[in-house]
Amino acid sequence: MVELQKLVRNEVMTERVEIYVPSTRNDTETLTGRCYFVTLTDQEHEEETLKTTGLFTSLFGGATYGPVFGAWLMQSGEIVREKIHIVYSFCTTHALKKHFKRVISEAERIKAALKQDAVTVVVNRQAILV
Repeated sequence: MVELQKLVRNEVMTERVEIYVPSTRNDTETLTGRCYFVTLTDQEHEEETLKTTGLFTSLFGGATYGPVFGAWLMQSGEIVREKIHIVYSFCTTHALKKHFKRVISEAERIKAALKQDAVTVVVNRQAILV
């Protein structure tokens, strides 16, 4: 197999970094303390996604996103299904190392804004929950 780097003059971007942007916000009832989920409007979800897309574009020179559907298991045993936007960029190893803390900070921002237990970050098909 021929290495892509041998075929092109530009540096090959060998890394892929992703953030999963949820479409729900966790809220808690004041009286009972019960957790429930509020589905964001399409506009709210798009606005959250565009914040991440803008950051990735500024860090890595470009970004792509698209919708997927996912499910996860709550501690109560309830399955939550939701629409998710995966925002991703390809980049060099140097750029990933340089900006990885900013990627984690963005996941923490999303987590706080949407009151999530965790937000998924994926680097080269390896996932971490932030």
